Amino acid sequence: MCCLSLLYSDEALDIISEQTINLLFTAIQKPGKHSGVDVAQVVADPLPKAGITIASGKLATAEIDLPA
Repeated sequence: MCCLSLLYSDEALDIISEQTINLLFTAIQKPGKHSGVDVAQVVADPLPKAGITIASGKLATAEIDLPA
């Protein structure tokens, strides 16, 4: 098992396209072109059983369409 810590959303999307993700912890607001919600959706679509936690200290989740 491997654990990675990535600051930029673009970097995370590159890694996700190359590896199977079992657990994702991301912030809603991340540096880069995409949000943490975008990153979570990329994981959730092909891997619906992956554990996903999305955290935010600034935004209310009612404002965002989160992956199921």
